Amino acid sequence: MIPFRSYGQPPPDEKFIELDYFELRVNNYKILIDDENSDLVHHLLLHGCNSSFIFNDNNLPDEVCDDIVDQSELCATNIATGWAIGGDHILEFPEKAGYPVGVSSPNRYFMIQTHYDNSKQTSNRRDNSGIRFYLDNKLRQHDLGYLRLGTVSTLFGLIIPPKVENFIVDSYCPKIFDCIFILGVSLWAKLIRNKTAVEYLFNAESYNFNYQFENRLTKRIQLYPVDEFAT
Repeated sequence: MIPFRSYGQPPPDEKFIELDYFELRVNNYKILIDDENSDLVHHLLLHGCNSSFIFNDNNLPDEVCDDIVDQSELCATNIATGWAIGGDHILEFPEKAGYPVGVSSPNRYFMIQTHYDNSKQTSNRRDNSGIRFYLDNKLRQHDLGYLRLGTVSTLFGLIIPPKVENFIVDSYCPKIFDCIFILGVSLWAKLIRNKTAVEYLFNAESYNFNYQFENRLTKRIQLYPVDEFAT
């Protein structure tokens, strides 16, 4: 078991605070939210850094994200896991799967982003939230990975016009596998096979960002190269 804690003093405005890098092997993990900052920690993301880049182990980036954009962008694309308000604090991976990390894995470095909602403009608060990873040197049958569906949340990925009461976005993920956020009210994902909807992977008719529950499939789904997803 490896405990990991992030330390930061959130400024009055909202921005990414903590960046720490580490090497580990993970099968399960537990989210540790500082009791004194439950109103402050909004969500956090764990990223696997670009394997082609080697950091200086004696001088790892450890500052406000806005000040080290060049380094943080190397770790911003591959999401290893995450947590948001309302989500489960303990996650157990399937018995036959584990997330591959360590010397033999594609990612040596990982970055944790802690997002704070400091809407009350408070200052002089220190946060000890983080993630505790449960490790096992016994390899499991399958490597676990993550697949993201939907439209990329960038300045060019999705633009909602001002003052609209209803805005619908249709997003289609092709078979090559190419964030709904505060304004979202419903969310679903379908498995498409031979241009026909087979089943829902997820269907939240009433979506609330402040209740990020984990949706587990009731049965395993076999995917094929011709399969597609619609969200």
